[in-house]
This record gives sequence, structure tokens and C-alpha cells, in this order.
Amino acid sequence: MYCIPRVQPLGHKTRTPSIASILLTADQTQAAARGETALYTHTLTNEGAQIDTFSLSASSDQGWTTQLSQAAVTLMPGESAQVVLHVQVPADAVPDTLDATTLTATSAYGAAAYASNVDTTTATQAGYSIFLPLVTRNHSAP
Repeated sequence: MYCIPRVQPLGHKTRTPSIASILLTADQTQAAARGETALYTHTLTNEGAQIDTFSLSASSDQGWTTQLSQAAVTLMPGESAQVVLHVQVPADAVPDTLDATTLTATSAYGAAAYASNVDTTTATQAGYSIFLPLVTRNHSAP
């Protein structure tokens, strides 16, 4: 038995998955009443060739309070996980104020391997009710 060497045509490249590769989807926009919380669900996928742990962070350009469902996610190659970002609209926010919150996932293999999404939250006026007093008249018979 003999082997024939395999010859690759010129210009042909073999694609090898990199150790760290991240996909984070997707940018979103919501409106939330002052004092309420906007929730954004993202999908984080490990597109790298190795198991990887991704640290998560969020930063609001208005300084609004943010919270993530988890601080880090460990994924096998090709595996995905849901990440939920909570953005708290302050009770004293001016209606129609826009906040851009950046969600970033960074690979444990280095800061050069990261992905970001930007979620936009618009502060709205909360609904309100007006309660008027009930006024009755006592009509007496003449």
C-alpha cells in the first residue's frame, strides 16, 4: 500500500478555528417608565476551539444602575447561554432621556477577544391617575 501526497491548489487556505472567538447578540431598544427596570436578553456563543470562560460587564452612559444575570459564563466550543441585563431607570429621570448601556463579554484568553452590544433605554413618564373628590348635594324637599 502506498500513499499519494495531497496537493492543495494555489490560494487555498485551511480555516482553523481560533482559540477564542465570541458571538454576542444583539443590540436592543426599549422604553421603560421612570423607576422601572428594562430587561435585555442576549445570547452569548463560544465560537472558539476551546472551552472558555467569558467575564461580563455593563456600563451605562447616563450612570444608571445595571445588573447582570451572572458575572461570568463558561462555555464549551459551539455552546450558547442567555445573559440578561437589567437597566434601572431612575425615578427622577427626565422623560425621553436616552441611555446607552454597553454589555461586554471578554474571553479568559485575553482582552483582545471580546464582543459588545449596546442597548438603548428611553425613560418614559409613568402613568398616573387623578382622584377627584366626590361631591354630593343634599336636596331637601320644599
